[in-house]
Amino acid sequence: MSESKCIIASRFRFVNDSLKEIIKSFCPDMDFVTVNSVEGILSNLCPEQEQFIVIDRYIFGLFIEEEFKKIISIHPTIKVFCIMDDVCERYFGLRLMRCGCNCIIYYLGEDTTFIDQLRSAFEGRKVIPDNIRDALEKREYLLMPDCVGSLTKREIEVLALMVNGKSIKQICLNLKLAHGTVASLRSRIMKKLGVSNSFETIRIASSYGYTYARSFECF
Repeated sequence: MSESKCIIASRFRFVNDSLKEIIKSFCPDMDFVTVNSVEGILSNLCPEQEQFIVIDRYIFGLFIEEEFKKIISIHPTIKVFCIMDDVCERYFGLRLMRCGCNCIIYYLGEDTTFIDQLRSAFEGRKVIPDNIRDALEKREYLLMPDCVGSLTKREIEVLALMVNGKSIKQICLNLKLAHGTVASLRSRIMKKLGVSNSFETIRIASSYGYTYARSFECF
């Protein structure tokens, strides 16, 4: 067994395969495993071994804090790097960093830059986008709502329907709830996500990969 191991986690096989080849180019002696779920990550953790996790932005879905806690409880010293396929939204980046993510790295088609940043991460240097670094320096995380695992089952159902473009009236019909109940649930969801309107709610839920992981639960 190698002294160090890298777990690459994405729901997309081509992402796992391409990341593995890139990392192997500068860490040829490292052990690698590719997984497509949080359960796959957990089953490959070994606290006695130096380990790294390279995840894409969608692997944890909306429940970032919950999933990070599971990992850290098994391997407190593990290094986690998140690969972004788009500009990292400040709130999303802050949640990642607050949970224990070590680096946020952009993969936007500039291979040389991406490889350099990924190599720097494995060498122990912090790689953080400027907007997230600015938010950290301003301590914006102190003002963030604490929505760790706090969405109820009914709120998850309403959010899934919102993400799929349903109006309040359609949500009422789908869930057989009164208009006032749905409006109240929607307001609570927005408060927990730290947003002020439905558009921002859907944007943030989608940016966390919610549509990839959880929206099917209500249908």
